Amino acid sequence: MGQAIARGLVSAGFYHAKDIGLFDLQPTVLEALSAQDFSTHSQLDKLISELDSDGILLIAVKPQNINDLLKQISSLKTSIIIVSICAGISISRLAEVFPDNPIIRVMPNTPAQIAKGASVLAPNDKCAQEQIEQVRKIFSSLGLALVLDESQLDAVTALSGSGPAYVFLLIEAMSEAGVRLGLDPEISKALARETVYGSACLVAETGREASDLRAQVTSPNGTTQAALESFERDGFKDIVFRALESAKKRSTELK
Repeated sequence: MGQAIARGLVSAGFYHAKDIGLFDLQPTVLEALSAQDFSTHSQLDKLISELDSDGILLIAVKPQNINDLLKQISSLKTSIIIVSICAGISISRLAEVFPDNPIIRVMPNTPAQIAKGASVLAPNDKCAQEQIEQVRKIFSSLGLALVLDESQLDAVTALSGSGPAYVFLLIEAMSEAGVRLGLDPEISKALARETVYGSACLVAETGREASDLRAQVTSPNGTTQAALESFERDGFKDIVFRALESAKKRSTELK
């Protein structure tokens, strides 16, 4: 995800690749990033030593690897903004290592790599408004960026953080259903993909409620109504709620 954000920032023209320093333990990953003109580092302290006093340190590791990473950070200028996209890792946990730094937790999602993401920022009380705005502008270049209280991030993680996987599953399910109904697999994939994409664009570009657009498509006693009634009998909305509830619960367990 860190690489996706870095590439997205370059694609959006927010930074030049050479101005973004990236750390990774895998030489092959660093070689590939270096070939894209990023400044790469195999030693974390080396990267940190080169950060400007008004720089930003983005922590983008899996939650289970956060402790090992934090142990490698020996010192850091207190003016540097700590931005973490690690799911479930609280500001208080980060403040144990960075007690005097401004800290902003961010929950982005993978469409950020094509500037269609949805990110939510949660700052601590050491963040000045201009620092929050600086980070918000960075993530705004990758799509929607909102600022909320940290207490809401577990729900955000369940909805938009993990959400792309739910949409991908829907596309898979629609594609497979089309094949079972007799369509060619490639045609079914294309129809499912473009239907989901077009429908999301219609909601975004018209600003209308999804429920209103759904009603517009649904003729009385028609094919759409038959499908929607089947969804309702199977408890579709309850299935979605339980899935998000499970994701939120898991997010709280990661703390």
